[in-house]
Formats: sequence, C-alpha cells, structure tokens
Amino acid sequence: MSRNAKLWNTDNSIVLSIKQKYADAILNGTKHIEVRRRQLPDRITKGKSRRIFIYASAPVGKVIGEMNIRYAGLMLDWTPEIGRLANLTRQEWIDYQEDRAGLHIYEIIRTVKTDEYTIQAFGIRKAPQFYAAAKMIPEGLA
Repeated sequence: MSRNAKLWNTDNSIVLSIKQKYADAILNGTKHIEVRRRQLPDRITKGKSRRIFIYASAPVGKVIGEMNIRYAGLMLDWTPEIGRLANLTRQEWIDYQEDRAGLHIYEIIRTVKTDEYTIQAFGIRKAPQFYAAAKMIPEGLA
C-alpha cells in the first residue's frame, strides 16, 4: 500500500471512467447529467456513501474529481433538453446508444475538483472501461 493512501470503508466508492471532455464539462458545471449505456448498481447510486470518483480517460488518464449522482431513469431518445444538459448532440447520442433500447440518465448533484491521482492510488491496477470499486482512498480524499 502506498504511503499516500489509506484503507477506508469503500463499500460504495467507485471510480467511474468518463471521456476527458465530458469529465471536464462535469467539473466546470456545464454538464448536468451523465449518460451511460449500462445502469450502475443501486448500491452505488442509492447507497449511504455514494462516492463516485471521476476518472478522465486518455489522454489524461487520472482521477480528477468526485461527484454525487441520482438515477433519473432510462431515456429512450435524445431531446434538445437532454442534449443541452448532457452536452451531447443527437448524432453523439445515436452513436453512443448503438443498438440499445435507451440510455441511463444520472442527475449530477454535486461535484468537487480534486488533485490528480493515478488509478493505482485507489488500489485499482488498470483503468476501468465502465467503473471499478475503489479498494482504498488516497489520504487527501479520505
């Protein structure tokens, strides 16, 4: 274990992989909902802790913030309002949705920009494709 990290009760803490441009938009307040192909488990979105760390995927490749979210439901089609809140064009929605019936919508309730941390600082070996459970929390975030 790194001396900059400590074990913590992380039952509900996850590291969520988000494309860099969307991670930046979440932290600067211009993206108000997160759109996912798969639904996050209820234990994460309805749990007591609900600590969700934002992993900005390549080229950044680091955890850059934290957010709290609330599941808002399955959205079957893009609307201008969803597009504005999610920073997604209709074509980006279609491309992301692929052959799924709809996309899962999460309201972003709170965000905190943090120092940058490697994924290993959370006890995770490689970058998650979707999300990964945090095995430890860096001391500066605990």
